[in-house]
Amino acid sequence: MGVCTGLVACLVHAGPVGIAALGILLAFTLMAAGAWYLMEARHSLAWLGYVLGSSALIVAVFYLHPTNDILVAAEGWPTSVWIVVGPLGGILGGCLPRVLDRVKIRRRGGVDLQGDSPSSSVGFAR
Repeated sequence: MGVCTGLVACLVHAGPVGIAALGILLAFTLMAAGAWYLMEARHSLAWLGYVLGSSALIVAVFYLHPTNDILVAAEGWPTSVWIVVGPLGGILGGCLPRVLDRVKIRRRGGVDLQGDSPSSSVGFAR
């Protein structure tokens, strides 16, 4: 999943109709949505593989030979920004559900309605 998402995001990052900022936003959202899905499904190990796989593919597509000759953006700056923002989308998309769960539990007074303890349901120790 991470490799496929990383590949599609690398193609989208240049932007539709020459609007590079929109392309980076779309690709970031794609990466974050995949990470969010895995964390909502409580697959922390799969999320780690997703982030590592997609990040490795992003670097490989743009830096390793011969792919650096095949995939070239029209302008240089979107590629430089994407190499940083791509993995960040996967990391933030995976961390945000845990933070939101923690906030919900605190608002309920520390009681988890699913029957789990707060530390086991969100992955953080109290």
